[in-house]
Amino acid sequence: MKQIFEAPYMLMITGSGRGCGKTWLGCEIIRLAADRNIVSLKVSPHFHSLTDGLTELFADELMVFAIENHHNEKDTGRYLAAGAQTSYYLQLKAGHEAEAWPIIEPWLKNKLVLCESGGLHTVVKPAVLLYVEAEDAPISKSQAIQQFSHIAVAGNNGRPKVNHAWITKWMLH
Repeated sequence: MKQIFEAPYMLMITGSGRGCGKTWLGCEIIRLAADRNIVSLKVSPHFHSLTDGLTELFADELMVFAIENHHNEKDTGRYLAAGAQTSYYLQLKAGHEAEAWPIIEPWLKNKLVLCESGGLHTVVKPAVLLYVEAEDAPISKSQAIQQFSHIAVAGNNGRPKVNHAWITKWMLH
């Protein structure tokens, strides 16, 4: 049986793939919650050298965990520009979310965290889990992910609508 970790301080965004509006939605939510100290976490299954502005905090054969130091066009930099107090980046081999969570969670605990991840929802239960679906997404993936989602968000040209109830539920964790 897979262990599920509770993260009542987290709003997590997942979606149907690249370009569906996950980061845009995350930035909008951070802007709307600008009076709070929000921390962002971007999780990627793709490994590459860290770009300028990212400082490594932890690395092993399964993951690289880093902090973003600059506003830039990368998702982590966009979250900072939107108003995140701190922006973290995690490169993680798919299927190893349960091993990574105990390592990164101490950096996130006791903070409001906006997380963008394709797979972390399989082991972490956030206060709010949003699913952003591109208009041309295959229905089978949508149906599979919705079993974990509180709310499904239909993308419209990469600009999904924000529902203030999500933010309220998240902030009242």
